[in-house]
Amino acid sequence: MTKESMIKEIQRLRSKSLSYQKIADNFNKRKIQTISGRGKWGKGSIGRILSKTNDPLYTQDTNKNSQVQHQRNSMLKELNRVKQTNIDLHNQLNKIKQQNEELLNELNKVKQMKAELYKKLNKVKHDEEKQSKEKVKMSIDGWNVQKSGGYYRLFRKIAGKVHGIYLGKTINEDVAKNKINNYTQGIK
Repeated sequence: MTKESMIKEIQRLRSKSLSYQKIADNFNKRKIQTISGRGKWGKGSIGRILSKTNDPLYTQDTNKNSQVQHQRNSMLKELNRVKQTNIDLHNQLNKIKQQNEELLNELNKVKQMKAELYKKLNKVKHDEEKQSKEKVKMSIDGWNVQKSGGYYRLFRKIAGKVHGIYLGKTINEDVAKNKINNYTQGIK
């Protein structure tokens, strides 16, 4: 096969949309010798032959390859941008998870403090209730002072009978002595 007929055959197969590799495979299958007479046909040798002929199909292939390369580069840039965005979002998510964990720890501390404060408050309430239930024992002029239900009273046993005098919510010793005087004068 002459060089010119080989070029025409390559152009004919290429016009049928066969790839360079398929044309090379076709030539190898048909045992068509390479231009140098050595080795086997490859897609690179088919492409070089077409490039030297200024064939419009080769120019079209080159333009397509250039467009494909440009699209590939654009897609790779977009892929890298998406990967970086993914990394950034992953980092933000990790920061948010860490902040969430820190906040949960703080919340647990606050809950513990709240529980401790409730215990203290209940103890104080219990102590206050206990104190209010306990009768305050003191004595004014031989009369026992007792606090019951938040009110003070004076009690004394006279001639086998218990007598009581109401004082009120507070104790004033002078007022108590005056009430004792008035009460004892009334029972004589």
